Amino acid sequence: MQIFLSILLSLTLSCGCSHLAKQRGRNPLNWFIAGLVFGIFALIVLFFLPIQRRREEASHSQTIPPQKNPKLAVLTPSYEEKLWYFLDEQKSQIGPMSFNALSKAWAEGKIGENTYVWNELMENWQQLQDVIKPIQS
Repeated sequence: MQIFLSILLSLTLSCGCSHLAKQRGRNPLNWFIAGLVFGIFALIVLFFLPIQRRREEASHSQTIPPQKNPKLAVLTPSYEEKLWYFLDEQKSQIGPMSFNALSKAWAEGKIGENTYVWNELMENWQQLQDVIKPIQS
């Protein structure tokens, strides 16, 4: 009975090591074996080791620089004081919002140059690039 409990405890610790290793970006198979051999000590060592990022995530974040959209400026000054609306990808109307909120949506990438926008001074919906221009900061 004592041998059975020892084997069960050893397998439980090994599975725990494997699971924790996977969460921390380490090789689960190696840590499963370490858990079998060293038991609770392997689990303790693994717990205190720093978390490793996965190679795909690390290479992805290094190869793609963060994109910064330029700020927006209206072509007609009276437009800046009005409430704005835009159509999202599903053609649902979003708004009303201030010009600052529209600029924030632009900076966050929620809208682009081809997004349709409207305010009360405009007769029809127009693409953002036709009424607002990006400016470099």
